[in-house]
Amino acid sequence: MSLPVKDVYRFDEFVLDPSKRTFARHGKPVSVSPKAFEVLTYLVSHSGQVVTKDELLKAVWPDSFVEEGNLAQHISWLRKALGDRANDIVTVPGRGYQFTALVRKEAELLPETRLGDMLVHGVRERTHVVIEESSPLPLAEKTARASTRAWPYALVAVGLAALATWTVWKWLRPAPPAEFQKIVVADFINATGDPAFDRTLKRALEIDLAQSPFLDVMSEGEAVSTLQLMSRKGDVAVAANVAQELCVRSNRQVFLTGSITSVGRAYLLMLGATDCNSGKELVSAKTQVGAKEKVLGALDVVADRIRRGLGESAKSLERYQVPIAKATTPSLEALKAFSLGEARHSLGEFLAAVPFYQRAIELDPNFALAYARLGVDQGAQDEELSEENLKKAFELRDRASGRERLYITAHYYDSTGQLEEQTQTWELYKQTYPRDPIPYTNLAALYSGLGQYDKELENSLEAVPLAPDNAIGYLNAAHAYMCLNRLEEAKAILDNALQRKVGGHFIHLDLSSIAIAQGDIAAQEREDASIKGNAEGDLDLVSRDAGLAASGANQEGTRVVHAGAPDGPASQFERERGRGNRGRGRRRGGFRLSD
Repeated sequence: MSLPVKDVYRFDEFVLDPSKRTFARHGKPVSVSPKAFEVLTYLVSHSGQVVTKDELLKAVWPDSFVEEGNLAQHISWLRKALGDRANDIVTVPGRGYQFTALVRKEAELLPETRLGDMLVHGVRERTHVVIEESSPLPLAEKTARASTRAWPYALVAVGLAALATWTVWKWLRPAPPAEFQKIVVADFINATGDPAFDRTLKRALEIDLAQSPFLDVMSEGEAVSTLQLMSRKGDVAVAANVAQELCVRSNRQVFLTGSITSVGRAYLLMLGATDCNSGKELVSAKTQVGAKEKVLGALDVVADRIRRGLGESAKSLERYQVPIAKATTPSLEALKAFSLGEARHSLGEFLAAVPFYQRAIELDPNFALAYARLGVDQGAQDEELSEENLKKAFELRDRASGRERLYITAHYYDSTGQLEEQTQTWELYKQTYPRDPIPYTNLAALYSGLGQYDKELENSLEAVPLAPDNAIGYLNAAHAYMCLNRLEEAKAILDNALQRKVGGHFIHLDLSSIAIAQGDIAAQEREDASIKGNAEGDLDLVSRDAGLAASGANQEGTRVVHAGAPDGPASQFERERGRGNRGRGRRRGGFRLSD
């Protein structure tokens, strides 16, 4: 990569020095990987300009083939390194990235360079990489510094330092960064005869694994949608063969199978990870505990081994590993009730899930995630009670994993009307877990409510490829297009949803609204015919027609306004998604933790 090496860049409270390969904030080093440093340098040196993804890939990886996902991961790491200045790096949809902070470029005052100095600088670069990725190497650093004392001996000293540094780096270097894995978790085989373990261990394992930024665990909602596309019932047990079929159908890489067996008074817990396509076992783990109340702790142990076996680093495990009992509940019975609620929630039966979440809280009054789910699913029935439960979840948020804590915090801010804090929380969620569609769909709904349809569109389009079999992304993107008066593009993305057989009558309802806006009576009648006969769809048609009548439009097109106009069909759609109808808004606008 060709980098400017004679300039120092200052922005906000940061200093970026490409020649020394240092990056600091308030004089304190900020740790970034070597390639992330190069990405940042290129963006900063082109501040104010839109840098395409191809341009960045060619500049940073000139001799390698690297997928865009790799670049996106480095951008995510940089945003985390920038902390509260993460928004300095802006994603320009369909084009690339732009560094928006005000950058001051200063000429670096370098002493006269000699051959020895140049060589020592090379060693310091290497030593800096070691410090970033593992631990400081003071011996190598001292050797490198000593080489400048007498330049006639520079070549020898530097050669020894380089050899020592390389040797220690080779010995101490961490394992390569974990490759991102998309996984499916099968139901555990419960050979104990104790129903407390049914569904419970699977859900606990999913929550445990979802803490990792390197793992994308198929949610129950996505599993239900995919099973239905496979012409199976959404509540079917996910045995090993079903998990493998789900894995292949959704383009995932790994599926996990587990079992629990009684061995006298003890319990044997086994877990294995298998490649979806080849059927080859990748890693397995087992452990035995002497009592039922220790099973969740045992699950932590085998989950840790699986994460390590799939390539996750010890540093990542240390940072993203909250014990299951703390992330959820130490009570198996409470976790069982919660899992039954999750099963109802994943089918879209939000009110039916409420009693199970309530039972989980009765069994463990400190179950933060259960309070959060209860608050979210009660929204359509009792907003006051919903807010009370979200407040309780927020008070207990430290008893949740990092991912769930972000979810709880965002929904609490939503319930209290703290829009700025809610937005910041979802943005942090997005930066920490960039492959999770949940923050994107929630941000899309949030920006929709604020009338910022360009941002709604940006987040929706990023959500679609992350969850291609979930209708929410398509519907949010179509809504944004409609409000921006880009009706043909709205139709196109809705057609994509139809091709994937997702969204049901909601897709046809939006297509019908577009047809009305365009004065296309035949298309409207065709779409309405596809909706009629569905009980919820019939109610939506009545609601839509009432809204059109109130706004002065009619179905014959005598007064048709475009979807972005104040009185247009999309405005009616916007009102449907507003705070006065939170239950429906949650289903259509993405106001929920997982599917």
